Order: sequence, then structure tokens, then C-alpha cells
Amino acid sequence: MNWMKKAIQHKNQIVFTAGLLFPAFVIFMYPSWYQPDDLDAFLYWSREWAKDAQSIYVNCAYCNYPFLGMAFSAGAVDFLGIRDFEGMTGLFRYYLAAIDLLNVVVLFYLLKTLKVKDAAFWAGVVGLLPSSWIGTSFWGQIDNAGQFFVLAFFLAAARLNEIPESKPWRNYLLAFTLGFILSCLVMTKQLVFFSMISLGSMAVANLILISRKWTASLPALAALAVSFAAPILLVDANLQYDPQYLSHLHYILATGSSHGDTISSFGFNIWTLFTDNPFGSSHEPLSVFGLTLIPYTTGIVLFLLSVASLTLAAITYHARQNKNETAGFTHTHLAFWLVHLALVNLGFNLLLTGTHERYLYHFYPFAIAAILFIQKMDGFNRAVLLGGAACYGFFLYGYLTGYNQFFDQLPYRLMTLLHIYLVVFFSGVLFKRFLNRNPAAAR
Repeated sequence: MNWMKKAIQHKNQIVFTAGLLFPAFVIFMYPSWYQPDDLDAFLYWSREWAKDAQSIYVNCAYCNYPFLGMAFSAGAVDFLGIRDFEGMTGLFRYYLAAIDLLNVVVLFYLLKTLKVKDAAFWAGVVGLLPSSWIGTSFWGQIDNAGQFFVLAFFLAAARLNEIPESKPWRNYLLAFTLGFILSCLVMTKQLVFFSMISLGSMAVANLILISRKWTASLPALAALAVSFAAPILLVDANLQYDPQYLSHLHYILATGSSHGDTISSFGFNIWTLFTDNPFGSSHEPLSVFGLTLIPYTTGIVLFLLSVASLTLAAITYHARQNKNETAGFTHTHLAFWLVHLALVNLGFNLLLTGTHERYLYHFYPFAIAAILFIQKMDGFNRAVLLGGAACYGFFLYGYLTGYNQFFDQLPYRLMTLLHIYLVVFFSGVLFKRFLNRNPAAAR
């Protein structure tokens, strides 16, 4: 029994180490489980990248990631010297597992900075959850690169806001750092564009709050805008693309696929509850509780309304904090934006049409981090959140293996209902913890 006592005593180190290494372990044990189409596309892209990276958008019509995303995919394949598909299923996926490992490390430092109890244990738990690695190293996709920048954004904000207010350069260092990370993020992959709603708003709110008055924050906000735009302009200046586009990002958005034209694309949303054909047109009328709705337009309207509501909540919360002369931008403010980010990612997945199976990737780590900081979650809700992360990973596994199709629409509808519950739960957290005027009730 001594080994069990020692395991309990060192549970943080054991779970953290397991979270770091588990994605690579899964690749080693199950080398044939991956998404061949994405890996084959990256291999093709890498050949065009090797010819001329600056002309990638002219020579490769299907190279449709922003430039930094191309570097993490095609550039990495070329850099690693991979020339055949065998290298994609092995070496490239181990490279993705290394990014998964790095994300666990950054999450650990974020939780530690937020003074979350047993930060190493919880970072390891997130690393072990199937939602953290099935859609990336297991699958063969680079969404973990975007995840790294989102985590780095929160960590940088948490650390830099701890610099004493007496340091005159603090606001500008914060502005340049957050702006640069946001610039890297937006050049990674289109999926992170939704997260920019929360992260960009948080950066602006942060600089205004620590400046006390919005007029005093104007120089720092200008620094934020410059540090965000400069890397994109520098990249654009060294790329070749059709001159009708203002930026390579404009080219990516303008020539992207029309995912929203179907109800769903192997993903889940509220519309899958009302149809037996999720691959049908989202522009055709659909009966929803007796109402005739067009899912495509109704979904956009509902999502915009949800963003407007979250924006109003953010303005209300920060205006109240500023009026109360709360000192600087605290960890509690950061927790608000973790919840905000979680709700934005939940919202677009559930409300918009054409969602893919991996689109919820940027939800669970931030939702878990927020709840760990707030420490306001009973046993049932903790089980739902952690269980949801496991179920979401198994849902992705079911897509990769084809098991989902044996259950018809049941997996999609169960996942939809689970995440509708999480929307309600986190909306309640947002109101009760951050918007409630009664401090005792909030606690």
C-alpha cells in the first residue's frame, strides 16, 4: 500500500506528467488512427511551400489557411524533411503532440498565476481529456497552434497586469504584447476568428480599466492597434496574392468554402434537433416548434444577438468595476473573459449552420480554467463539464472511426442537448458571479 500512498502524495506531478505525454503515447499505441484527408492536404501544401513560400497563395489554390497557419502546417512538414505520407502519420503527428504538451505547460502557468489550487493536477487533467488531443495530434490538425496563442494571451495578460502601476511603461508593454499575440492568432486559422470577439474586447477593456479613463487609454490603445496591424502588414508585404484583395487574410476569407450552406457538416447545433438530414440545405425552411425558420439566416441573427448580449454584459461589468475604482485589471476580470470566451465558442457552434465536428476545440480548457478560479461548481456541474469534455472527444473519435453513423442522429442530438445545458450553466455563472449587484449573492 506504500506505493498508493506515494501516488496520492505525488498526484499533482503524476497527473501533470501524464497530461504532457499522453498524446504522444496514444500516437505510439495507435498509429493508424488519424484523418488521412487533412494530412494528405498538408503534404501537398508542403511541396508548394518548398517551391516558393511567398507565392503560396498564387501557386496553390487549395492553400486556404492564413500565413502563420501555413507555416505551422506546410512549413513544419517541409522543415521536418517529410516527403511521404508515412512521415505525416508519424513524425508530423508527434510534432503536433509536442504542441499539445506545450499547451499543457502554458495552461499550468496560467492556473498557477491565477492561484488555482493544485494547478499542476488540473493542467494534467485537461491534457488527459480526449477533447484536448483527439482533434489535434490524434487527428492530424493544427488547431492546437491557435490554442497556444489563446492560452499565451491570457497568461501574458495575467502576468503583465501584476506589474506595479507605478511603472510608466507597463501599459505600453501590455498593449504591444497583447496586440502582437492577437496578430499571430488571427494569422493562424479561421476557427480562431470567433475567439477574437472575446480576446480583442478583453484587450481594449484591460487598457481602459487600468488607465481609469478611456481618454487616458488612447495612447495605449493606439499601441495595441499598431502592434496588431504591423505583423499582418509585414507579412502581406512579403507575399504574393491577387491585388484585388486588401490582405492575404481578405483573400482567405473571400475564397473560403461555404460551410454554412448545409445544416451541419458532421458537427452538432440546435438545428440538428429538428431535421433527419443534417447535410441538407440551411437555406430551406425548417419547422422549429411550429415556427417556419430559415436556419442559415436565423442562426446568424441569433448568434449576433448573443454577441450583443455578451458585449452589453462586458460593458456593464467593467463600467461598474471602473465606477467602484477597482484597482487595475485583476484576476477576477480575466476570469470574466474566460467565461465570455467560453460562451462565444459555445454560441457559434450551437447557433450557426454548417458547423464541423472539431469547431468546439477552443471551449473546454478555458471553461474549466474559469470554473477552477471561481471555485463555484457543485459535484454535478463539475461532472457535466469534465464528462462533456470526454464525450466531445469520443464524439470526434466516433467521426474518425465511422462509429457515429451506426447511431444515426443520436450522437449529434445528445451532444447538442449537453452543450445547451452548458450554455445555461455558464450564462448563470456570468450573471450570478459577475453581474449580480449583491456581493453576498455573488460569493
